[in-house]
Amino acid sequence: MLHVLHETVSMAQRAFLLCGRRQRVLLLVAVMLMALTGALATVSPIVVGALVDDMLRTTYMNFGPAVPYLAVIVVTVMVKELLTVVRKWIVEDTATRLQQQQTTSLVAHLLRIDLSFFARHRSGALNGRVHRSVEGLIRLLKLGFLDFCPAAFMAACALAVAMWREPVVGGIMAGGILSGFGLILWQVASQRGVRIDLLREREAMDGTVVEVLGGIETVRAANAGDIEAGRVDEVAERLRRREIRHHIQMALFDAAKLLTESLFHIAVLSVSVWFAIRGLISVGEVLTFSMLYLNVAAPLRELHRIVDEAHESTLRVLDLFSLYASPPDRSFLLESGCMPMTTRMPATGPVLELSHIRFSYPGSNGSGPTLDDFNLTINAGECVGVVGRTGCGKSTVSKLALRLMHTDSGTIRFRGVPIECVSREVIASQVGYVAQSGFLFSGSIADNIAYGRGKVTQADIEVAARRAGIHDEVVHELGGYAARLAERGSNISGGQRQRLLLARLFLHDPPLLVLDEATSALDNRTEAVVQEALDELMIGRTTLVIAHRLHTLRNVDRIIVMDAGKIVEEGTYSDLLSASGQFAELHRSTAVR
Repeated sequence: MLHVLHETVSMAQRAFLLCGRRQRVLLLVAVMLMALTGALATVSPIVVGALVDDMLRTTYMNFGPAVPYLAVIVVTVMVKELLTVVRKWIVEDTATRLQQQQTTSLVAHLLRIDLSFFARHRSGALNGRVHRSVEGLIRLLKLGFLDFCPAAFMAACALAVAMWREPVVGGIMAGGILSGFGLILWQVASQRGVRIDLLREREAMDGTVVEVLGGIETVRAANAGDIEAGRVDEVAERLRRREIRHHIQMALFDAAKLLTESLFHIAVLSVSVWFAIRGLISVGEVLTFSMLYLNVAAPLRELHRIVDEAHESTLRVLDLFSLYASPPDRSFLLESGCMPMTTRMPATGPVLELSHIRFSYPGSNGSGPTLDDFNLTINAGECVGVVGRTGCGKSTVSKLALRLMHTDSGTIRFRGVPIECVSREVIASQVGYVAQSGFLFSGSIADNIAYGRGKVTQADIEVAARRAGIHDEVVHELGGYAARLAERGSNISGGQRQRLLLARLFLHDPPLLVLDEATSALDNRTEAVVQEALDELMIGRTTLVIAHRLHTLRNVDRIIVMDAGKIVEEGTYSDLLSASGQFAELHRSTAVR
């Protein structure tokens, strides 16, 4: 049980240290305000007890003598509430700043970690974990400075006053605190595993819902709405069963805590009355001790809730730090001894060299490497096409060239420099990439074309769109450059999506292009339009073209044919077609289709 308490305290300390220096100083000021507020909370019980004793001593009672007592109580309450408002402002301001900073920081970190991490997690579940972990951090901070510290100071001050005025009664109050705190630790320790299971089940729910909504077209086309609703219902029912079991157990603990609190209150009253009867304390002090115990019991009741919620938040914060612990992708880390690269692309010589490359996807289960002793050199200004059957490793070559994945062995050189010494910034500035499933973001057409380019003019955007053959459609059909695209560009056609991606490349104007089956998902008419734009884009540039439709490679300088992770044929389009090898066979099979 103490391990659980230590875990919660440790996470609270880490949450505090994540705040900026100014915010930490302000939080310490808030703690001092809480201590003062806790002390002021003991004034009312003492004044009320003194008022009762004064009234009992007076033969002819009137309201006048009570006024000073009531005035003290009013002033005390007003000061206490004013301090509370200041404390809450400090804590809420700090919490909102921390939430903003941590959400941004965590997303920025996730954007830098190895892509294999995302293959192991569903995007919906990961999104839920990100938001719940940051919310857990903020909740833990608020529980500490809005709930726990005020309650603890209030209880401590009330207990100190009781111990000072009558140690026996104070000791009974202390016993109530220890008993209640013991129940809290038992509750938290017993519910730890349940809470972790609930977090994972909620992530499963997030993942299922996002996955279903992401595939809404497929679901609707297959009329599988009932099936998918059934999947969601299955996860929801599993979550419901765990939650109801947890709530029942929590209700039992709450009942035990309230019963313990009541028994100790009765004990405090009994002992106080007995002392008053014997003349050891005044009658007014019976009321004072009762009110002081309520000043202990009410915060203790809050402490039950606070520690319980803090532990749940702790589990979420553990998720936060586990996400931060995921190491960044190697492409963001340059090896020691690397020299800065110039951004100028050489006019001659090798631009991209892959030597003796071996690569296997994680979890391939011994099915053999995707690339095995693969070798390829692309010279400046050369256009190289790559073809092969599905699964031969074509797209893997492009991803290795972009440092989206990393080799098991072998070397890759970019402009003569080991790729381990090439930063992400250099790759982004020197290489343009278009894939079959290129990504468009929810936002304006202009913003999507200018994506990653910083500040560019509207004129530059329109020139790029004209070169990509999409300007007229943007103006006359899509609503202009300020028109909004839906997520993934789902409100425009596939051909329009690809040409917007090409406009992005024209604006980028990179010296090296990597085109991964950029037209394979298009119909013949649209493919011809996009291919024309691609042909213009490739003029004067070094280009690697991964192709499914072989006729798109008629004008490339060289074609390599891959099979089982190796190059099995190489030559021009006409030479390979006449050689009656694998390229010719692929050509015949695609022509039949």
